[in-house]
Amino acid sequence: MGSRKGAARTLIIVEILALIAILVFVVLQKGKIIKEDNTKKIGDENTQSVISENEINVQSEKSTEEPETQIEVEEVVFSDEVMQKLSSMTLEEKVAQMFIISPEMLTNTDVVNVAGNLTANAINTYPVGGLVYSAQNFVDKGQTKNLLSKTQQYSLERIGVPMFLAVEEVGGKEYSPLATKNKYKVQSEITTIKDVETAKATATNISEYLIESGITMNIVPFGSVAFSSDIATTSVLSAESIATYREKGITTAVGVFPGAVQAKDLVSWKETDELVFKSVINAGCDSMVVGNVLYKELTQDDTTICSMSKNVIQYIREDMGFEGVLITDSLSEEVVTLNYSSKEAAIAAIQAGMNMLYCPQNFAEAYQGVIDAVNNNEITTETIDESVGRILTQKMSETTQE
Repeated sequence: MGSRKGAARTLIIVEILALIAILVFVVLQKGKIIKEDNTKKIGDENTQSVISENEINVQSEKSTEEPETQIEVEEVVFSDEVMQKLSSMTLEEKVAQMFIISPEMLTNTDVVNVAGNLTANAINTYPVGGLVYSAQNFVDKGQTKNLLSKTQQYSLERIGVPMFLAVEEVGGKEYSPLATKNKYKVQSEITTIKDVETAKATATNISEYLIESGITMNIVPFGSVAFSSDIATTSVLSAESIATYREKGITTAVGVFPGAVQAKDLVSWKETDELVFKSVINAGCDSMVVGNVLYKELTQDDTTICSMSKNVIQYIREDMGFEGVLITDSLSEEVVTLNYSSKEAAIAAIQAGMNMLYCPQNFAEAYQGVIDAVNNNEITTETIDESVGRILTQKMSETTQE
């Protein structure tokens, strides 16, 4: 009896010890699992941290290579002929092609009526892309033809491509300096044209005496000088006029973008002025003059004028699909000269994406300023080549057509 009790007691003790061992094992295992779980979580957090840092580094590298402010525009492809001409030109010649100025600015004289040695020497130094003439340059038909033909000859001899010889001639005494001075009969004044046939007949009439005189480019203002208060009519007549000029062999520069924007929100502008510009783009206008106006609906700020706004240029190129030459409005206007030197204005316009600079207040300063900006890497050589490529494309296509 006593031994049986001792054996039972011993068995109980063994069972208790076994139970304790099991409990200890379970506790230890649980602790190990918890520890492993915590390690895993910490490891995941570290892994996530490394991934996040890598992503940040990649994003940082991308930001360095492709700044968010960079405007991506499709690469412009030029013909072999244009590329060959570009490769043969010096930086100075290319920059000169980006200016369209008055003959007085070129020769540094008060009035130019004759193209003699002074004009020849000036073109030899500054083979500019174009000259803009006004009533003071015209005396009679013979004098005008001689003036323009010799000027064009000097350009061809100097650089092998023609100049844009431009005038603003759209019909009527106020808007037809060449016709008024040289007594050409104009079919109709622009403000009285109300139908397609008259618009085409007037553009044909003007083209004929421009060609006879030696003018190659007509700067055609729409907006303030409108055919009609009805936007649909203005759009149609504007397009017909541009198409006719081009058909007859006159290059057109349409302006002034973005039109009459005073007190217009973007919706109103799209329903009015933009429609006219789209119609002339579709009609094949060669160049577009961009105004020195503040219009934050397009510039997206309160201080940058349209001719110096990357946002405006991007809109014209991408949203409106214009592939021609972009010309600033006159850089001698007070809104420009009060805020920029001639050098600063020229650089800002080119950096924004403009191709030609119209009548800076000080041409020599603007010209040298652009050259210095290229040499100082403020303006890339690619930017210069793209602008000059567009200009040469237009000039060489005109020469081919002739």
